Amino acid sequence: MEYYLLLIETSGNQSYLFDTNRLKENVGASQLTYLAGTRFVLEAIADSQVVQEAITPKLWSEDPKALRKNILNHSTQVDLPIQVIVATSGKAILLVPSRQVGKNIIAYVTEKSLQEAPGLDICGVVSEQTVDLESDDIHQSIKNIHQQILSVRATYPGSITRFPVSPITALCASSSLPAWGLEKNKQRQTKIQGALISRACQAKQDHYRSWLMRLNKILQSYPAAMDYSTLYHEGNIDKFFEKDEQSGWRAVVHADGNGLGQIFLRFDQYIGTPPQGESKNIYYINMLRRFSIELEEVTEKSFCDALCVLEPKAKRGQHKSMLPIIPLVLGGDDLTVICDGSYALEFTRVFLQQFEYYSRISETISQLTNQSGLAACAGVAISKAHFPFSNAYTLAEQLLKSAKQVKQKVIRKSQENVNNKGTEPLPCSALDFHVLYDTSFTNLEDIRKRLEYEDRVLTTKPYVVTTWTELELADVEDPAWVRQHDVRKLIARIMDLDERHNGRRLLSSTQMHQIREALFISREEANARFSFLQPPLQLDSLTTQRFNGLKDSLAEQDNDLFRENGKQKGETAFLDALEAIEFWAINTYSRADTKDEAI
Repeated sequence: MEYYLLLIETSGNQSYLFDTNRLKENVGASQLTYLAGTRFVLEAIADSQVVQEAITPKLWSEDPKALRKNILNHSTQVDLPIQVIVATSGKAILLVPSRQVGKNIIAYVTEKSLQEAPGLDICGVVSEQTVDLESDDIHQSIKNIHQQILSVRATYPGSITRFPVSPITALCASSSLPAWGLEKNKQRQTKIQGALISRACQAKQDHYRSWLMRLNKILQSYPAAMDYSTLYHEGNIDKFFEKDEQSGWRAVVHADGNGLGQIFLRFDQYIGTPPQGESKNIYYINMLRRFSIELEEVTEKSFCDALCVLEPKAKRGQHKSMLPIIPLVLGGDDLTVICDGSYALEFTRVFLQQFEYYSRISETISQLTNQSGLAACAGVAISKAHFPFSNAYTLAEQLLKSAKQVKQKVIRKSQENVNNKGTEPLPCSALDFHVLYDTSFTNLEDIRKRLEYEDRVLTTKPYVVTTWTELELADVEDPAWVRQHDVRKLIARIMDLDERHNGRRLLSSTQMHQIREALFISREEANARFSFLQPPLQLDSLTTQRFNGLKDSLAEQDNDLFRENGKQKGETAFLDALEAIEFWAINTYSRADTKDEAI
């Protein structure tokens, strides 16, 4: 059977989601992006006026789990005139019987977006040529239509041009767009009650409840989080959205998968040979559909499992027992949350480990990756609650990019590498973080420059979260780098600094500050102050080897907080542990694999 390929895709998602510091609008924008690739598209193909005679059974459901089930069941009905290959947040790929039907669907979706999601940049294209599922190369056809949408998108003005601003135009209170009216929500007792608001921001607020409903449906779908769904309700969650400058530290966590671009780029190679009796294209379509759905499930399950880290705080009654975390983006391989700063690092570690675990046991993902599964990286920006969210998110993005350095560091040994013919990264998860004490420097490059001197570097970030064994490390080109950046070593260092007697830390905050101050003075001063404190504290585990990463160090290195990093500079992990000590809620979940088992 011959079809035309249809691609509908949003762009500029980060700007659309995070161009405001109001969390209710952030989550509303996230929901609208999700609906654009799912509800808007699936409603279109079930509308007889849109698709003419090519009517497809109703697939849309408010429940994400039921929606995915509908799409999978639909995939077995190969005689349907419209086939849904992918329908996920911000993206849909369909097979349609004619170009006119494809154009009708695009017209419906874009008009719906203009009505319900003004400001969302969405575009659709239909392939020029038909795709014969018996003979053509579906992989190449999908690559071609992605190139086609780039060309089309370059020819039309961006969404911002829909909102012209003149000198006499009043501006929205929470964005740079022109005001459309007064804020609708009359029950919200805040300083901006009745403030001027743009049409785009009002639409985002209007879909906040829809987002809340989807979040609860996700939590109810997984046993690990089923009980948490009752903690998220409108009256409760509104309190979290209110900006409270006295609420302490908050964190923005931004995570996504590693190497997925390469998988999609070479998907035809990853799926291998189809089973006997099944055509290559039908097999390709089914695998792509299942891979997309399983990837979303892996991210959701990992998020739900990681919520256990925040449960103790919920029991203490903060925010009326609501978990102190809001998932702003939860779809595909992407996760962006804002949460209580003291739990952010452990939440992120557990999420990354569970992401690896669930991807390994996921049927399609495991098959595509030869049972090795997928890895993910994350950036964690921790700041005071009054710090602008958009700035914190930008820093989290930069930290995520820093964490992805593991792709250049954790390389598989092979003959190709020896001959400089190419490298093959191993699946490896990592995180990078920063606690923003000084808001004078919010760019990661500037921050890290201030931690590097001629003879020393005061950080060993990022940290590898993947749990390696010596056997697995034998296949890595630079196993020493992995060992030195093992997150379990960082946790062990934090536990040493946090060692207590009768409820009080043996190493006081003043003493920690003295060593921290010395690190910025000189290497010798830092070592001298640390050595001076050791005898009276009588902490056997609090040794320089713990912070220079040299378990069996040479005699001349016994009293050195630094290790040589191969660049004529000393490197220490003391400042990282000191920075994280107040923000890593270490519990029994993480203690099991730290001190004794760190490589």
